[in-house]
Amino acid sequence: MGLKRPYYQRPIPEDAEKSMRKGIQFAKYRDSSGKTRRTRLTRDGKKLSLQSSVWHAQFTDADGRRQSISTKCRDKEAAQAVYRNILRDVERAKSGILTPEEQTASRTIGTAIQEIVSEYLAALARKLVRGRPVSEKHLDNTKRNLKRIIEEAKIEQVSDLTLRILETWIVRRTTEGDLAPRTVGAIIASSKALTSWLTREGRLVADPLKRLQKPSGEPRDPRRALSPKELASLFNAAMKRPLAEKGRTRIPLPKQGRRSAWRLVPVTPEHMSRFERFARERNLPVDVIAELEATGRERALAYRILVATGLRTGELNSMKVSDLDESDQTLRLRAKFDKGGKGRQIPIRSDLMAELLEYQHARLEEQRRELPRLLRLPPEECLIYVPSANVFEADRVAAGIPKTDERGYVACRHSLRHTHATLHARRGTAIGVAQASMRHVDIRQTTQRYTDKSQLDVALAVEGLDIPPAWIGDGLAVNSTKDHNNEIDVALKSVVALITKMPNENHDILEQVEQIRNRLAMNLPNSGFA
Repeated sequence: MGLKRPYYQRPIPEDAEKSMRKGIQFAKYRDSSGKTRRTRLTRDGKKLSLQSSVWHAQFTDADGRRQSISTKCRDKEAAQAVYRNILRDVERAKSGILTPEEQTASRTIGTAIQEIVSEYLAALARKLVRGRPVSEKHLDNTKRNLKRIIEEAKIEQVSDLTLRILETWIVRRTTEGDLAPRTVGAIIASSKALTSWLTREGRLVADPLKRLQKPSGEPRDPRRALSPKELASLFNAAMKRPLAEKGRTRIPLPKQGRRSAWRLVPVTPEHMSRFERFARERNLPVDVIAELEATGRERALAYRILVATGLRTGELNSMKVSDLDESDQTLRLRAKFDKGGKGRQIPIRSDLMAELLEYQHARLEEQRRELPRLLRLPPEECLIYVPSANVFEADRVAAGIPKTDERGYVACRHSLRHTHATLHARRGTAIGVAQASMRHVDIRQTTQRYTDKSQLDVALAVEGLDIPPAWIGDGLAVNSTKDHNNEIDVALKSVVALITKMPNENHDILEQVEQIRNRLAMNLPNSGFA
């Protein structure tokens, strides 16, 4: 026990020269700075044996376990001061003044942040989420986010991960405007996940970033819902575009040296029918045309299922043939593929169920050409192939759907899920039912983020409100809306016009009508009677 400078091993450089001195093997080589080094080898002579330049404190903690902790000091006197503080904390823990958790936390807050991040990423790589390991993409994003916050906020130790430092960084980056709120939110989420892991591991007594909030504001590219007309255009373009792609014409470009250059005309609503006709005139094989048409029907069916069920593209892609329940008319979403981590039964419309069964039958007939004895599709085969983001973008252009609207909201593949929530709102579905269909924990996700307010007919909803009439004067009932006032005014004018054509003895009726009209104008000065 005490202070020691431990040895560690490193591979022997390829250009090293081995030698023997007093029965001990050495290696002579040049390091990265170009200096000549002569280092002792391990007993087996396979690696370099190097001694650390930093002193480590070795002691027995309050639980009787041997520990070895780096003091981060190269000077021995400074390392002895750190060692005395560690021994003092151990004695306080034994006497009950300091809990073992507080003792561990006191050592953690002085640890270099890079060392803690390396340990956290290693633990994250071993973690299983719903039976699956964490994806490489998530690991790379977490590593990049933590590296960015450490460099920009100048965090050196765990003690620097404070609420004040990170809130100052948020204010500075959101004020400069070079990072979108979503990007800042992702960096904050990675930082909070790190401190939460330290707290669960008992290396911090309390989470210092527990009360840290993500920046508010609209995302840089907010999604919008598609209107019914745009949906119809998208389904039609998805069906026809695979064949129309084969009939595209060329546009000549300026020559590049001696070589001629050209590009294909993109498929747009103006060219769709013409390109489709050109493709059929090319005398393509019948089976090729049938395959292209089947591909178009498959894409349109996938889009319709996404709109009708509200499934995310990854969730629909994860479904197998065995997940289709024809008797209950549902699709099974397995827990490990559900964003919420719960197993779900997704209801599907009867017409879509019929189309999906027909689509599966067509696939079965195609596979029977090679396997005549096949009775049904393999249960683990993909239920339906969802078009990629690039395919959706090409279908959007072919359908003539603008990428952004006047608000700056974009149309993308995830817009189909926004469309599902908006269709519920247009139909007047109960908010709780719409939330259950979207599978949101927070109802504000359904009503605020996913419901496109521009697609809602507010005027029609106001017109349909059941408002009782206002009673005015001698029992004459007049609705409070101005449109009804104008209708009554037109009716009174028509009565006046008829009476003026009658004999003079009916002029007393005309006077009564004028009195009613004047009374209405007096009681409703802002209406059409005035």
